[in-house]
Amino acid sequence: MVAPISYQFGSTNACADLQDRSVSTDLDFNETNLRRFREFFGDATSWAGSRSPREWATRLGVAASIADRLSPAKSSRESIKELCADTTVLSATCFVAIMAWGGMKYHHARAIWRLREKWIRLVDELRDGSLTRANAFEKFWIFRRENPGCGMGPAYYTKLIFFAAPEHNGYIMDQWTSLSANLLFISEPQPMVDLRVAGTGHGRSANVTDKNNAQTYERFCQSIEQLATLFSTTSEQIEQRMFSQGGRNPARWRRYVREHALQIPGRHVPDPSTG
Repeated sequence: MVAPISYQFGSTNACADLQDRSVSTDLDFNETNLRRFREFFGDATSWAGSRSPREWATRLGVAASIADRLSPAKSSRESIKELCADTTVLSATCFVAIMAWGGMKYHHARAIWRLREKWIRLVDELRDGSLTRANAFEKFWIFRRENPGCGMGPAYYTKLIFFAAPEHNGYIMDQWTSLSANLLFISEPQPMVDLRVAGTGHGRSANVTDKNNAQTYERFCQSIEQLATLFSTTSEQIEQRMFSQGGRNPARWRRYVREHALQIPGRHVPDPSTG
């Protein structure tokens, strides 16, 4: 049995206003998986925008005042950050750009867009820096609980948290970053992030469930920051490496996650330590 590597986190006040909650700051790395993550760290990642934001907005049926501020070309992470930092841009425009970048399905987008009067204020508060990442997650989590079938779960509202907040320190907790966190960290009795796995064979996938609360999210974000310290890089770089690259030619870490976290058969990723 491989012994875990233990690290002590620094203090954080991100959850200070979440009463009667505590976030454990002692996390153990899975040494075997951490070694593979380090080995594959230089591989390509795929964080280019999924769709043209203007085209996506037009298909969604948003007002021209929103769509006209959007680029016809696919967005980059940096261009979305710049858009969200521009105080002349409506938060609704930022939302559309972020969801288009993330590739939200149109039927989900229409559902959440119909409810925008209930959540748009949260995006405003993120943009002006008045919400911590844990605060924001808590508020979106409550919104989703009060509006079942709203079309936007944690994988998407953490995209809002990341891009809209000026510090960009609330990281995206989607299928691939969550599966990676569960591989890289030892968390008992349950994995760090609760996931619902469905499908069989190559069709297996995971969804981030609503069992994950603000404590979970804070711990997830802290884990990324600890990895950044360990690798002497930025937390955003760690998040991107955890996501890795999929598609027809997946990067080695993505293949490793598929095989070891989702048990999807594929070409074996050899372990150099075993010959």
